[in-house]
Amino acid sequence: MTEPLDLPDLHIQTAFTDGDSPVESFIEEAKRKGIKTLGISDHYSLWHKICTPEKFLRYLNELNRYPVYAGVEMDVGYELPLYPNIRERLDYIMVGLHRLDGKWLFSPYSFRSEDPRRVVERMKTAMIQTMENVRPDVLAHPTQLPLSLRPKAEELITREWSEDLISAAANLNVAIEINCGARLPNEEFIKICLRKGVKVTFGSSAHTPSRVGELEYGWRMVRKLGITQEQIFRPKKSRKAAKYRVMIKAELKGRQLDLKVPICDDVSPEDLELAIFYQRRGEVDRRIIIPSRNYSNVLCNSITLDYAPSELEIRLYERGSIIDQMILTQSIENL
Repeated sequence: MTEPLDLPDLHIQTAFTDGDSPVESFIEEAKRKGIKTLGISDHYSLWHKICTPEKFLRYLNELNRYPVYAGVEMDVGYELPLYPNIRERLDYIMVGLHRLDGKWLFSPYSFRSEDPRRVVERMKTAMIQTMENVRPDVLAHPTQLPLSLRPKAEELITREWSEDLISAAANLNVAIEINCGARLPNEEFIKICLRKGVKVTFGSSAHTPSRVGELEYGWRMVRKLGITQEQIFRPKKSRKAAKYRVMIKAELKGRQLDLKVPICDDVSPEDLELAIFYQRRGEVDRRIIIPSRNYSNVLCNSITLDYAPSELEIRLYERGSIIDQMILTQSIENL
């Protein structure tokens, strides 16, 4: 018996970047709608809030609380480097074109005075270069044109243009997103993807919880083109099953903090440093650097704080670069 088709929604942005609600609100709405496969892919760019190691790790640790895939959407042409020990903790990476030559695609004034065909050629070149440089899992909304050019989309997105872009995706093993919010790409583009063996995936582009799982356009393409499970991209495995080089494990109860940090063989304990930041309501922040002891590839620490903090942040550094972060809170009964 054939297993019922499950369409993933892998394009969701939360209040970590330009969405309007916290992660939990999107999860609750997905559960209510019966969405089985969900991925959060907040923007990772200079223009958004998770562009520092500390904020990025806070984002990953928040997603780790839920049964979702953890992704990011990077900007074509403006991609930032991924920090050490972070890429392996992502389930998938999307890249999407939002700016071209410094101009915002969603401004009605961008590219109005330029030759439209040259603009779309530069778009294609930028997307191919980013796929080659980043080696992402997914190319998001590949045929989304600048606002001023969208009335001419059928004329500008030619078969040759589509073949060039999709061939590059095929060579680099990059899936193409069917962006259901924007209803892109069109049927002919998707047919070329399937013919060339390029997998497709689906995204609502939800920035508010009510939009989660709005994949009607995707379902229409599935029925019309006969898309099968084997032709749909999904992250191969959750980061929860991945073998991390280093990862913080900690428990806070009252004044007592217990730390265990398992590490892989290729990590030298001498290169690691643990920093703790904690505070009590109305108190000044305090910081402690803890010397670590190595017990069979596990860094262990137990420390009694001088008071019970309401919130405590642990940062782990390797040769001065932050590689993991954890935030602990405790209820008022423990304070």
